[in-house]
Amino acid sequence: MIISNITSNSLSIRFSLDGFSLYIHDENNQLISSKTVEFELIKQTIDELHYILDNTRELKLNFKSIRIIYETNQYTLIPYKLFDIDNIQHFLYLQHPESKKFENFAYNHLLAWDIYIAFAVPNNLHEVLSKIFPEIELQHHIYSFINDKVPLQKLSSIFVIDRNEMIDVIAIEKGTFQLVNSFKYASPETALFYILKVYEQLKLDVNQCVTFLNTNKSNSALELLIKTYIKNYEIC
Repeated sequence: MIISNITSNSLSIRFSLDGFSLYIHDENNQLISSKTVEFELIKQTIDELHYILDNTRELKLNFKSIRIIYETNQYTLIPYKLFDIDNIQHFLYLQHPESKKFENFAYNHLLAWDIYIAFAVPNNLHEVLSKIFPEIELQHHIYSFINDKVPLQKLSSIFVIDRNEMIDVIAIEKGTFQLVNSFKYASPETALFYILKVYEQLKLDVNQCVTFLNTNKSNSALELLIKTYIKNYEIC
């Protein structure tokens, strides 16, 4: 597809360990183009990764705005009162000891709840992005989802992000943040178990609290299960 160089368009780049995807939206936030480039991120040298991005035609166009997102399970939440840049890695190591192999990290501030989400960043990705997009903040995928999809009204809701045999569950009670957690699942039934477990642990009413599912799989087995067991359900 030929994409015209229209400066009112916006670009979103989403990196993961499997490569990256590009999404171009018009001024009405309608998706007009997307592209996925698959490779093993960790195995790329800095020069190889820089070459891949430098030869991606879409990145040479002009955009009104550019957002860069990294999808990773190696993250932790830090309350504002405990947040200290010098101690971010210690918080990450406590929850994700394997993150010690990464020298770099990033963080985003969830203003609505005054919480920071900190996450480990592969060294090659950090180095290349700092050269190509030095002024753009790298966003964790949960941070970008909350900014885009989670309303600030004082509602009680469960938000579920379905992605590559993982789900992220975000729980909000009367507008107050309760938890964010990620679960690996081998079957839709396992994913549903984790969702219902969050309801149980937080003592949320499954008949009152709305579950919002974010997925790119239309009528997936997980969606059909949620419809069966959870009364208030919506796609977001």
